[in-house]
Amino acid sequence: MKKINHKQIATLLFVFFLISHMPSTLCAYDFTDALKRVSPNNQGANDGLVFLKKLRKILVNHQSEPEVSEFLTFWYNSVQQFNFYQLYNSPFLKPLDNGYRAVIFQGYDQINHFQLALPSETGERIPISQLGDFKTSFGLKQNKTCITGDRSYSGYMDTKIALKQFSYKNLSEMLEGLITVIDPDNLDALNPKESPRFEEMNGFSRKAINVFDQTYPRFQKFMDKYFILHSAIEKKNHHFIPYTHFKLIVEFDLNNFQKDFPDLYYQLKRLESLFQFKLSFRNNHGNHIMDMFIDSQDTFFYFDFYTQQGKVIPFSPEGNPIFEDAFYPTKVSDYDFHMNVDIFFNIYGIKFRTENIKINCDYQSRKNYGKVHFTLDEIPKTTVSGRAYHIVPTWFIDIMIPGNIDQLIDNFCKVLLSANNSEGSYLNLLWDTKKTNNVFLNLHASSEFIDNFFILFGFQIWHEKFKMSDEAAVDLNKINVRGIEALILDLSKQL
Repeated sequence: MKKINHKQIATLLFVFFLISHMPSTLCAYDFTDALKRVSPNNQGANDGLVFLKKLRKILVNHQSEPEVSEFLTFWYNSVQQFNFYQLYNSPFLKPLDNGYRAVIFQGYDQINHFQLALPSETGERIPISQLGDFKTSFGLKQNKTCITGDRSYSGYMDTKIALKQFSYKNLSEMLEGLITVIDPDNLDALNPKESPRFEEMNGFSRKAINVFDQTYPRFQKFMDKYFILHSAIEKKNHHFIPYTHFKLIVEFDLNNFQKDFPDLYYQLKRLESLFQFKLSFRNNHGNHIMDMFIDSQDTFFYFDFYTQQGKVIPFSPEGNPIFEDAFYPTKVSDYDFHMNVDIFFNIYGIKFRTENIKINCDYQSRKNYGKVHFTLDEIPKTTVSGRAYHIVPTWFIDIMIPGNIDQLIDNFCKVLLSANNSEGSYLNLLWDTKKTNNVFLNLHASSEFIDNFFILFGFQIWHEKFKMSDEAAVDLNKINVRGIEALILDLSKQL
């Protein structure tokens, strides 16, 4: 028997020690690896294909029963005319024991198409069993009065969707996988081929685009055609600690929209300079988790997010990363946070601005369920300005917009906050995960709103500015399908 060479053993142990203490991101983790994590047993590409093909089927080949089209037309006309009394008393809404009247709207998978139905009209019992099957109940109750003394309506929406093997856990795995790829150490360890997409990007963003092109070349080609990228990601250091600042700034490439989707292009042009919408997710320390900003003036979309080695890094209002607040998306079991919302509208020179709307949020992850509960907590006073804008006469604006519009908005917000006898306005998302391959998402939203001019004005603006023409809706469906088909081709190559 040979003698043991202690020097060799010592050397070998030292090598093992070094390997075990190397950062995991040095293992050149790319978007193909991230895709595998979406499902157990590295079946992410296969399950992703299942999901995308079902989504394509819903968009491309759906059919409506006659009563569905009749109901949707009636619903649209009632809302447009601000006739909720007519809607509440319509034959589509069936009376319930609690004073509500409700209608059930359902979609379910068939062999060759996706079917839309009104089971409440026909008395059918339609199961929710296949991926994408859903049932939604809309309910209204007329209240004689509310805290402001006005007539109000209580409303709710109940939805159940069959997700099969997909749950909120898939979303967490996908997010963690994606942000692991763009970690500075990981990207430095990759050596991808040069991509011809988004050639205006360079530096750290260039590297990420090259890596993304290896897994999703067709989808990135699609995105490059219809969107202009101004910023993507930056490599930064704070006290010698490297991290990634995901700073996405995108605008529509309106020239290509005009060529390929002229009606959708016209719709986008109509929205120019109409609104700004800012959404900031913050933890209980007041640090930002993620910020989003949509500005229709420049058709820009902004997205701010910090990450390091698969963790989300909250950041201070000054923009400094707070490493002690970091968390892995897949390892969070309880998380309280809130959303701050700023809204601005410019309607024919009349400007509405509401800042720092606060929504409280509670996230829970358990073995048998996942839950996110959103509750409207605070709505500061809306400022209305620019009535004498020198575009149209003041007397005309005063007829269209009553002088007490500020009070009408304030009353509307008070009722939202104290909806349904102080229950408040809320949205609850609940994933039932008791059976791993038979997951359901249950969504319940409830609120109360008053019947006043402000609502009428809001719906008229929606009809005038936001409501798509049938042709624009067809264009939107086409571009969505085109993007989905590009992803399907990319994922098919991973099998």
